[in-house]
Amino acid sequence: MSDYAQQEMAILQSLADQQVRPHLLPALKPYMFTQDVTKAVFKVVSEDKYREGHFDSRALAIDLTHKGKLKPLTVKKFLNLFGKCPDYSAKPEELVQLLKASERFIGAKLVAQKLRELAKADHSPLAKRGLINALNFTLVPEEFLNLADGEEAQKARDADFPKGKGVIKSVFPMINALSTYGGYLPSQLWMIAARTGVGKTFWMINEAASLAKQGYRVAHMALGDMSHFDLFVRYAACITEINQADIASHENIRQFVEEHPELQAVLNNIRVRSYPAEQYDIYEIIARADDLLRKWPYDAIILDYDSNIRSEFSESLYVAGGGNYNTFKGFLDRRKILGFIGSQTKIAYWQHEVPPMEAAAESSRKQHAVDGQINLGVNPKCAAVGSMNLAKQRRGAMNKICRVRFDFHYARIVPIDPSEYQQIIEDSRKAAVPEENVDFSDGAMEGEPSDESQQAEAA
Repeated sequence: MSDYAQQEMAILQSLADQQVRPHLLPALKPYMFTQDVTKAVFKVVSEDKYREGHFDSRALAIDLTHKGKLKPLTVKKFLNLFGKCPDYSAKPEELVQLLKASERFIGAKLVAQKLRELAKADHSPLAKRGLINALNFTLVPEEFLNLADGEEAQKARDADFPKGKGVIKSVFPMINALSTYGGYLPSQLWMIAARTGVGKTFWMINEAASLAKQGYRVAHMALGDMSHFDLFVRYAACITEINQADIASHENIRQFVEEHPELQAVLNNIRVRSYPAEQYDIYEIIARADDLLRKWPYDAIILDYDSNIRSEFSESLYVAGGGNYNTFKGFLDRRKILGFIGSQTKIAYWQHEVPPMEAAAESSRKQHAVDGQINLGVNPKCAAVGSMNLAKQRRGAMNKICRVRFDFHYARIVPIDPSEYQQIIEDSRKAAVPEENVDFSDGAMEGEPSDESQQAEAA
């Protein structure tokens, strides 16, 4: 039996419990079953007479044989599965776990179906809303919590920190030090804003590599001008501290990876995917991110970057930008995933080393969706250093600045103290304007013709 058939059969098996059936059966649709056996079983068990109370095994066997046209041996196997179904009425916590597992199955089927409808409807608003509803599908009933009850307070904590994990530490100490919780929270959305070529992607690669070293899984979706090999070279340089040019020119990349086990260990926790600019809108991007999440559960996702998300011709970039951020944030909230998204600053702020919060393009439309914002800028006198401005943070201090060094050859952004920052600027100034060399041996200054050269020129 294939994996798909096993998943479909497990869903049908859970219908044997009368505690599960009222939650699960209304959400199931015929198109969700792809195997001949599961199609036949669902057709029978979805009849009205099986919707309430205990199943009559004898009546079910007859219906599966005659209406479902299943062989007696197949019917016997299925009824044996029904008999092994646990009693969820005695264990409510197991019922919740089952419903959450069923959510993943039904949600995946709903998303796939809505994507097909979206393609047929030529991206109509109704089809888009249907996809968002599918992404937000839930079986577990909502409830108000009494936080004075320690057990319910623990539920609240577990809801914010799934899988027993806690606060996610940043590679940048300033973010951890100034955050109320000491780092990132799952479901937060952080915007990284900078002008072209300053280091948005490097910043996110540094953060992704750090998260991967901590054991978190990261999905990196590159939209636009970056190939899969570009991403490999940058990640490899950041992790191994080897020059990007040396990695890119290496004749045997397989050998290079095998020679650096620390690179393998980190990259095993990262998955990358490169898409052409404006190939997909935010709904299609999220559907693909959700599909990867079901196949390879991850803890954080990078969307690099927002201007390359396709928008409808009827929407201005200003309106589309806000809508894209809202939709992406809704996905992160529902799946409890940390998100990072790159954004360009407005041209008016390209020469600012410390761009303010409003520097991000379409800033006012995006601000209510993001939980934090990092703005990057280079020093106007020395491109090797710059500033990282913690321009916004919902839970913690904001408008704080950290000086950084841009090691572009190694795809690294390194926090430095103010004295080192000033020293690099001074060294850069001296290297750019060398001191004049004066030769007093014959009384001629460098750059002036000597007597000998004047006589030669006259001759």
